Amino acid sequence: MDTQTPPKKRWPKFVVASLAYLPMFALIFAKALHIPLGNVWVTGCAIFNYPALSLLSLVQMYHVSASVQAASALVFMFSWSSFVAWFFWKAVGTFQGEDEAEDQHGKYDWVGFRVRFFIGFIVGFLLGWRFVRNSTSVKTLLIASIITGIIGGFIYGLSRPPDFWTRT
Repeated sequence: MDTQTPPKKRWPKFVVASLAYLPMFALIFAKALHIPLGNVWVTGCAIFNYPALSLLSLVQMYHVSASVQAASALVFMFSWSSFVAWFFWKAVGTFQGEDEAEDQHGKYDWVGFRVRFFIGFIVGFLLGWRFVRNSTSVKTLLIASIITGIIGGFIYGLSRPPDFWTRT
């Protein structure tokens, strides 16, 4: 656990990081209540857990029992949600200025973030079509490209290389 973070600044990190587990719990409850996959909320939760559920196909190749498949799905979804929660934890910490020097505390480089976000958005937008390359819908193509662009923008925007604006 992060020991140098004051307790007042930890609660936003807990709240945002716990949001990563909501799709997993919603998908489990939907399965228990027999809600069909065509439901918008269930489909959204399944898309969020897509990396975890795609690993489940590897387990199914060995023709294991249903209980082993269910346990594997829970482990994979919990691992994926924990990874996303860790990313959210780090993102909130970055926005709170935890990785800044004490003399620069509260002076986050928002201009650098916007430039890096724009660059990451463009790269993500251009790569987003690969997720729906078999789709014939332009709407689906644009949605996938925009979502991938936003994710790429945040990932590259939050990465802060040392001395971003200096020339060496």
